[in-house]
Amino acid sequence: MHRYAIASYLVAFAVTNYNVLDASVMIGSTSVPMKTYCYPESQVTFQGGVQNTLNAMVQYSNLFGDYPFKNEKYGHVQFGWGGGMEHQTCSFMVNMSETLIAHELGHQWFGDKVTCGSWQDIWLNEGFATHLASIYMEAKYPLNTKSSRTIEINNITSQPGGSVWVDNVNDVNRIFSNRLTYLKGSHLLYMLRWILGDATFFTAVNNYIHDPALAYGYVTTANLKSHLEAASGIDLTYFFNQWFTGQGYPSYQVEWYPTGNSVQVRLNQTQSHASVNFFQLPVPLLFRNTTTNQQKLVVLNNMVNGQFFVDNLGFEATEVVFDPDVWLITRNNTLTKTSGPLPVTFSRFDIACQGSNARLTWQTAEEVNADYFEIQASKDARQWNAIGMVEAVGNSNVRNDYSFNVESVYNYGYYRIKEFDEDGKMQETRIVSAKCMNAKGIVAAPNPVQSVLQIKLPDQQMVLHPVSITSISGNGFPVNAERITNANGTMHLNVSHLSSGLYFLTLRRDTTGEIINVKFLKE
Repeated sequence: MHRYAIASYLVAFAVTNYNVLDASVMIGSTSVPMKTYCYPESQVTFQGGVQNTLNAMVQYSNLFGDYPFKNEKYGHVQFGWGGGMEHQTCSFMVNMSETLIAHELGHQWFGDKVTCGSWQDIWLNEGFATHLASIYMEAKYPLNTKSSRTIEINNITSQPGGSVWVDNVNDVNRIFSNRLTYLKGSHLLYMLRWILGDATFFTAVNNYIHDPALAYGYVTTANLKSHLEAASGIDLTYFFNQWFTGQGYPSYQVEWYPTGNSVQVRLNQTQSHASVNFFQLPVPLLFRNTTTNQQKLVVLNNMVNGQFFVDNLGFEATEVVFDPDVWLITRNNTLTKTSGPLPVTFSRFDIACQGSNARLTWQTAEEVNADYFEIQASKDARQWNAIGMVEAVGNSNVRNDYSFNVESVYNYGYYRIKEFDEDGKMQETRIVSAKCMNAKGIVAAPNPVQSVLQIKLPDQQMVLHPVSITSISGNGFPVNAERITNANGTMHLNVSHLSSGLYFLTLRRDTTGEIINVKFLKE
């Protein structure tokens, strides 16, 4: 007889000449029996592990609510396989190592009280049990915390790919991957604790395993995500896309420059796997002055590459430590102290045709020490001419947007922006290219148009691809249409979604690569 609902794979039996060791522990107001079944020759070592088990039961009950099967018992059964197995209320154990005790006991909450509904979500069992074992070990051996986390992260990042989500449920080794299911699953929880804070994280997890719709039943990652979002008020879709189904990890390039009692920082990252374009994380940096022994932890909410930050430390930093308490899954991070103020970051630089003219637009992430921008044009991308200048906002650590209209651009074709700092330093953007022409002989009808615009070509040798639609104010809209391949071909464009106003349809010619613009009025 068993007093609780049970998943079938949590049932097992073992038969031999066991010695039985009895103990008990108070969980709340309930005295919970603890039984150990061991080989006679192993009684001393198994007896020695009993108190560690009882201590962990009290610790976990304080964190996640009372031991889930307190009206039954908890116990250990010695068996001859490697490792252990979290059979409900009676874990099978090869030995009584503290990590194994803590792991299998943790399963009674995560894996037994709530059980993954699919092998794809096995991390809800194994990642949590691994994390609970780490919580136990870190509380008992705090001086080992950083080294233990570092060893595990080195294992996780020893290969560039791999998701916590199991992508092949027919491969037992993939399901029970120590690197991905156990360790990366556990460190996914470390990062959630870091992002949400322990108070919110543990509240959410308690709500999850005590949810009447989930307790003593089957769960999915979506169930956990919902409780984390409800407790925190944060949409965590981005996080699970990056860390649960996404693969790999970020490597950070940190540039920093002390300016008196403040510090400038620029963060960039590269990704080990193409499945994630950018890992959005709060990045901890510990700044220190080794002479005065002052230090300050600065947490930078890194949302985009090239992001710029300024923080008032209250002292002049002489060194910086990346992620000092090892919360993040990262590898190969670099820290570079620059010899002068950090230069301007160009977060965007684009060109668009408006008739026979071009409109250059660019965006900066910050502009500390910036003076002005010089607009340069070229016919061959080798010899450059200055054709204009735009003053920088200057001494700004927020995003700024700029634009510049170029007349008669058919004479040029290549463009770049050169930024000049107040101290004489300079830098250049990438080169953009466009040859803008008027749409001679191309008919757009009806014009004005209400819903569908038809484009007809004058030359059957002309082959055009639609590129974009741009409003007179410079806002761009995507175009979904097939190319026109002969004089009788007609391209139909649905423009009903556009608001009233003047627009340019940009087309690219196959043979020359030139850009042709067609002007139309949307009613």
